[in-house]
This record gives sequence, C-alpha cells and structure tokens, in this order.
Amino acid sequence: MKVHYFQRYSSKENVATNNTLLLLSRLYSYSPGLFHSFLGGLAENSFTKFDTEISFEQQVSSDKSVPDGQILQRGFNVVIEAKIVKKFDINQIKNHLSKFKETEEFQIMLTLSPFELELKQNEEIKQIIKDENKKVKHIHTTFKEIIEKFSDVIDGNRDFEMNDILEDYREYCSKSKLLSNAENLMRAVLTGATFEDNLDLNLYYDPKSRGYSDHKYIALYKEKAIKAIGEIYDIVEAELIDNKLKIITHKKEISDKQVENIKEAMIRAEKYNYDITADHKFFLVKEFHKTLYEKKTSGPLRGKKFFDITNILPNSNVKSVSQLAEMLLNITW
Repeated sequence: MKVHYFQRYSSKENVATNNTLLLLSRLYSYSPGLFHSFLGGLAENSFTKFDTEISFEQQVSSDKSVPDGQILQRGFNVVIEAKIVKKFDINQIKNHLSKFKETEEFQIMLTLSPFELELKQNEEIKQIIKDENKKVKHIHTTFKEIIEKFSDVIDGNRDFEMNDILEDYREYCSKSKLLSNAENLMRAVLTGATFEDNLDLNLYYDPKSRGYSDHKYIALYKEKAIKAIGEIYDIVEAELIDNKLKIITHKKEISDKQVENIKEAMIRAEKYNYDITADHKFFLVKEFHKTLYEKKTSGPLRGKKFFDITNILPNSNVKSVSQLAEMLLNITW
C-alpha cells in the first residue's frame, strides 16, 4: 500500500491550500536555499534576500479576513488566497490586505487556482492594492506552475525524497482536477532489459501500488535517452489465474490482441525474475514510435519524470505521437 504525503479528503479549497503549504514547508525543511530559489522564481525575482526563520500557517484569522494561508518571516509576508474556480472574491482579497504591515519589506498577495487569471480580475486586484496605498505585489500562479517551479529547483539525480514528495503532490493535484495540462504531459519511465518487450507488445507495466497523475504520452527511457514514445490508449489492471487472463479494470474496449500482449508480458517477465501476474497496471499504447531525446545533464534518470511538451516544443502544434517522436530527435534535455 502506498503511503501518501498529502491528504486526499477534505474541503477542496482548504486541503489544496494545506497541501501546497505542506509541499513548500517540506522544501524549506530540506533546504532553505532551494526554498528561497523556488519562491524567488515564483515572484519573478522581486526579492533576493531573506532571514532564516519562516512560519507556514493556514487560515490565520484577524478582524477583517481569514486568508487561506500565510508564509511569514521578519520583513517578509506572503498571503495566500486559493480557489478551485476561475473567479476570486475581490472584497475578500481587499480584506486580506489588512494582513500586511508597514514594517514588512516584501509583501506578496498570492492568488492560487487551476486557471490563469482573467485580465479583468488582475486589473481589479491591482486597483484595490493601489486604492489601499499598499506596496503589496500581486502574483497569480497555478498548481501546474507550482509543480514546474518546484521541479526547476530540485535535482532529479540527487534530491530523491523531494522528487517523491513532488510526484505525490502532482498525483494529488491530478486526482483533484487541479491541473489542466494532462493532454500535454509525457511521462518518462525507466526501462532496461524490458525495452524490446515494451516495444514489441506495445505496453508498459507498473505495480498498481505506484501512483501516477494523468498524462497522454508514455516515454521509454534507457541509456540516458528517451528512445520511444507512445500515446496511452488505456490503463488496465489484470491478473493471471489458472493461465487465464482476468481484466479487472479498464475504460475502453480491449482487443484480443491486447489481451494476448498482456498475457505474453506476464510470461516474458519471468525471465527477469518479475512476477507481474497480479497487482500490476498495464499502460497500453497503439504503437511506440522510436525517437532519441537525449539527456545531456549529468547522471542517469533514476525514476519517472514528467515533461510538458509545450515547454519542450514551444509554439509547436503537435498533432500526433509520430510527429512528437520526430520533433524530439534532434534536441536534448
């Protein structure tokens, strides 16, 4: 059974804020330097220096307002208002401005939601800050951007615990419908001896206890490069009982050929001393397309890694997995 870092059940906005604060506090506990780099990137480097002691608090009440969260430090204050819908309550944000003190050098009103902020709302927030004569900087971010900025500051080859924590936060956000980029996500998975089997059988398997967030593409990694990409057709849980395959969960119609391929994967896995006849998920693709998207940074990939193809290939209209494989041929990461 997988143990989650982040709770899954509660009032949605409250748990989203609490989980985000927990993510950031874990990063701060791990490395204040990395936390400062993360926050600096999120705030577009509006500040560069900090004291050392930071307080992470949720729903701190005052006479005028109860913001969803607050990150406090001497001379530094981030007030957080989170929504799972597009629109923010302007009067609520106005009341939150009372949480800032004149003595604070850095003041940030951070709005957080799954969506980009509408221009009208952005202008309204700027105006109320101006009307209140505050030196507060307003920053809007999304759960997707939190994940991206967090990923930017940690080392995928060294910060193993932080990677695990981030992946659990990503899974929580995905399951809670806080991310809107699943159609652009490619997940790189480690393969070695099984690589040719994965290609031949058009599938990849994982223990069902391992969590994952929604994504469109699965990429097979070996020898410091992504070497094949497939578009996920369905994710199937299956087990072999008395030499007969039992499909436990699926969303789409599974062909006889796909059933045969799952069973064949179970048989072939025996030679690698893997038992995948139960408690496994099978990620089915219609076809893997070969590519060579090489990792030029130091060290091999040590676990799964998500890529947003809109970041890898900005301004590219990817219409098919074969086109994606071709476009990745001559670039590196």
